[in-house]
Amino acid sequence: MQELEYEEIQGIILSGYVKKRFAAYSLLRIRSRAGAQSYLRWLEARLTTGDQRPEDVCHNVAITATGLRALGLGEETLATFPRELVEGMAGTAKRSEILGDTGASAPEQWLWGGPGNQVDVLLMVFAHRPDQLDHALQEHRRRQQDGLEEVYFRSTEMLPERREHFGFADGITQPQIKETGRHLTGIECLRAGEFILGYENEYGKVPFSPSVAEDPRANRLLHTNGQNGRRDLGRNGSYLVVRQLDQHVAAFWRSMLDQADCYELLAVRLAAKCVGLWPFFF
Repeated sequence: MQELEYEEIQGIILSGYVKKRFAAYSLLRIRSRAGAQSYLRWLEARLTTGDQRPEDVCHNVAITATGLRALGLGEETLATFPRELVEGMAGTAKRSEILGDTGASAPEQWLWGGPGNQVDVLLMVFAHRPDQLDHALQEHRRRQQDGLEEVYFRSTEMLPERREHFGFADGITQPQIKETGRHLTGIECLRAGEFILGYENEYGKVPFSPSVAEDPRANRLLHTNGQNGRRDLGRNGSYLVVRQLDQHVAAFWRSMLDQADCYELLAVRLAAKCVGLWPFFF
């Protein structure tokens, strides 16, 4: 079994950060390539990786296809990424139809990510205390001002007793990754390649990874991936899906009660089957 290169894997891929009750998500658009590159170089040294356990603040980042293009990544390299990432969730009418993003949920109605409000970079900051979060965000915004603008911002706080708005237990990361060796009883374990590029998956195969043409001036730190001497651009990375959804708590539980003929215990069991977790109060 392969050993994980923890120092090159973003911590959020391996951890749910359950001890960090406060979080912020800043969705950014690139205004200046040079300014954005300068900010990302500064951020690179502060990213939380899998070999770190910071007590105060964790920093992680994700970049969209439009962001990679704005940063200077060529079309030949972008073509090695999955079509779903290159097109984006709002990229074509067909994809919107497949995802059910029509009518009131159409991309034109989105707060961000739709036509005219594209997102290039997602900054994720997690903290133990709100003052730590605020201080970190102030520094990020100071560094971003020459190259990026904020499209949307959302801060969050974990509810008491580690539950989410529907009442289910929250902060549970599953399945676990086998190669970490940190396994909880009763939680399914899967090979790292199901989540992280560059490792074998449950079929014993290494999934296809984005690559870049050989360039000794720029690719010294990238791994050779065996594809005509190209360099592996995706190794130790992963893909992230971010969606903002309305949650209709009362309507959900009314539906569960209707389906259970108003028997509360059956409604709870049905809800648990739908969500995959037991409610916190059960």
